[in-house]
Amino acid sequence: MGEGSEGERRGSEGEVAGSPTAFADPETDRRCRRASAQHGHTLYIPSGALWGASDIQKMADRGTLKGLKVTMTKAPRCFRLEGGLAELNETVTERRTVLYEGSVRSLCPLAPNNVNTMAAAAMAAHSLGFDQVQGCLVSDPHHSPLPWLWGESGGSGVDQGYGERAGGV
Repeated sequence: MGEGSEGERRGSEGEVAGSPTAFADPETDRRCRRASAQHGHTLYIPSGALWGASDIQKMADRGTLKGLKVTMTKAPRCFRLEGGLAELNETVTERRTVLYEGSVRSLCPLAPNNVNTMAAAAMAAHSLGFDQVQGCLVSDPHHSPLPWLWGESGGSGVDQGYGERAGGV
């Protein structure tokens, strides 16, 4: 982002950032935080699929957070990756494969469309940050992103379910 960028304008107006992954770039992070502070606004980062973001932030605020690792598993076709990760993912056909394990900062540019949850975790864990929060990206050809739901049918005596194991789509 150059000077006067969209992120800085948004920071000056107190708007919500759209992609926490962008903050893995230290210069973007610095500029947006500076613009927000200069104008007396708060920079809001969406937590997306990250459950417990407020708890992570509370631990960071209190100084009790010592480490954080976020593991994300997806079917190979669900990833939009860059460089060597894309090439490695193309080889995943039968077995669950760890594509990446390391700092979230290094992962963000390689999987900018897939790791917003990890980036949000790194921001919530501000005492650790992007360099110390660890990310693990796993490609699993047998992974089902569908929730598994089940319950009673309401009197017919037949249980109903939804998901791949229950015969759903």
